[in-house]
Amino acid sequence: MSRKEFRSLITLEDAINELRPFSKPRIKEEEISNINGSVLAEDIYSEVDVPSFDRAAMDGFAVRAEDTFGAEEDDPIKLKITGELEPGIVPSVSIEKSEACEIATGAVMPSGSNSVVMIENVVVEGDNALIRKGVTPEENVMHAGSDIMAGERVLSEGTQLTAKEIGVLASIGKKRTKVYDVPKIGIISLGDELLPPGRSKKVGKIYDVNSYSLSAGIKEAGGKPIKYGIVSDSEEEIRSKLSKALSECDLVITSGSTSAGATDMLYDIAGEGDLLFHGIKIKPGKPTLASNMDGTLLVGLPGYPTSALTIFKLLVDPLIRIKRGVKEKKPKYVSAILSTKVNSIQGRKQFLPVGLIPAKRHKKDEENKYDTGDDNTKFVAYPVYKGSGAITSLSNAEGFLHIRKNEKIVSEGDKRKVTLFSDELKLPELLIIGSHCVGIDILTSMISRNSKSINTGSRGGMQMMSKGIPDISGMHLLSKDNIYNVSHIKDFGLGNIALYKGYVREQGIIVKKGNPLNIKGIKDLSEAKIINRNRGSGTRRLLDLEFKRVADEKDIDFNEFIRDIEGYKTTCRTHSAVASSVKMDKVDAGIAIKPFAKSDELDFIPLCKEEFDFMISLDRIRKKSVKEFIKKLKSKSFEKKLSDVRGLSTYRKTGKRVI
Repeated sequence: MSRKEFRSLITLEDAINELRPFSKPRIKEEEISNINGSVLAEDIYSEVDVPSFDRAAMDGFAVRAEDTFGAEEDDPIKLKITGELEPGIVPSVSIEKSEACEIATGAVMPSGSNSVVMIENVVVEGDNALIRKGVTPEENVMHAGSDIMAGERVLSEGTQLTAKEIGVLASIGKKRTKVYDVPKIGIISLGDELLPPGRSKKVGKIYDVNSYSLSAGIKEAGGKPIKYGIVSDSEEEIRSKLSKALSECDLVITSGSTSAGATDMLYDIAGEGDLLFHGIKIKPGKPTLASNMDGTLLVGLPGYPTSALTIFKLLVDPLIRIKRGVKEKKPKYVSAILSTKVNSIQGRKQFLPVGLIPAKRHKKDEENKYDTGDDNTKFVAYPVYKGSGAITSLSNAEGFLHIRKNEKIVSEGDKRKVTLFSDELKLPELLIIGSHCVGIDILTSMISRNSKSINTGSRGGMQMMSKGIPDISGMHLLSKDNIYNVSHIKDFGLGNIALYKGYVREQGIIVKKGNPLNIKGIKDLSEAKIINRNRGSGTRRLLDLEFKRVADEKDIDFNEFIRDIEGYKTTCRTHSAVASSVKMDKVDAGIAIKPFAKSDELDFIPLCKEEFDFMISLDRIRKKSVKEFIKKLKSKSFEKKLSDVRGLSTYRKTGKRVI
């Protein structure tokens, strides 16, 4: 199939307007026993009074209030008991002067009475009731229509029906009512490279993320997701599965195959219907398409998870809510200060995923980079975008920042609105950004507060620390004088932080089982195909120092030496990615910590024991979650848990503050 070009890109606003005609909801009539969670499609007016009669609100005695005036505990008033009334019985007695009738809660009030004396204020002596406390007219009586009056509107169209509302419907005798039908939303994932979770991973394959995340999003919006599974890049199979979904659903969402590549076939199939658009002037999500397929809407989302979920939130989520009968509401947003400069893409709107932290409030004599003064800006936003293909771009974000299409840059310190992904903003009590390690996972599992850990590498952690973003940052940067972390912090110019010693990790060369190339050390890597770590990581720093030493021994320029090493410029962000690359035969070797060699059944050639430490913001050092983190770091229980991980261990300096 030949490569095609995008049609003229349209704006997000125009795309929303193109989809509006497909938002009309369906209405059905249902019995009230089947409508929990539904949305009411009509105003409900009561045809009866609730209650429909005057009734006792307490157990006691029905009386004429004026007969009890002046009654005291030590000077009771005597009334003659004329009978007893239970709920559901029509009274055959009436109350005359100086009379009382025993009555149960909910029973019909007898004629002549206008109040109820509670049972605890009455002493019965034979046929007489001794009233020890007087009552006022209407006291402890619920009159007909006092809860609901005939003709009163009790529920409004658009109300989400829960146990409370269904109880109201039952109370007015309503057996059936009109509700909005739950829209059925079909989901199809397109691509030969996709595997369902649970299957064994194969080289070149990735797990299907979108059908699961989109299904959850559809449920949150009030729709009913119907998954049609993974469809390969076969025109015949796509047509067959799409035809089935379109015939069974109110709306069909696909992910993948929407771009302009040679194997992207959805464009041609969608074009056989009324193609509404192909391409939106936004990032992420440019290759989105929509088509009217014989009256059923098809929305083709990009395959990358961040793109797919962002476009779902902007385009499809509102559509489902309207079809569900939920009134449109503006997204919830907060005002935030941007922590760092962001370069934008001109000509397209950009929705940048960001995390949020509380902004500092002004304190006298305290340096405050994000002083918000007296306005309502309560948050600082920091970018977490790792590319459209990274699902953690959204899982690490609290919302997204809207960058206008004609902006060249968004400057550090700019105040912006951040649209929240959820109506309820819940920030982590402990935010860790920097180098990642399984030791951090152990520590955060031991503390009682919710935490979030973002992997940026050691230098990335220092940069975020300089912006005042995280509470804690992990690092393992070796200096030329073989000292870990301290000199790097000073050279970076970081102030207002403490450094706590963490634990020791064994770094080394990971190779295939049996070490087929007989790699013994760093020198041998120059003859192998390797994978490197990302710039700014401590492992990258370690490898560069080792290569520099080898180059000096050979009297070769460092840049000339690394130029001839195959794979030096190929990078990954984690130790596990290094091990995975070796295991899948993509490379011969890479530098990583020992636990990942064991977990992937690979061989490990030790290089050194490095010190993994923790920077902590002095502004947060008294924070409860930070204090708990430090306490656990020093604990015997952490020492024991860490000892269970091969290649990691505490030592005599663990938990000591050195800066």
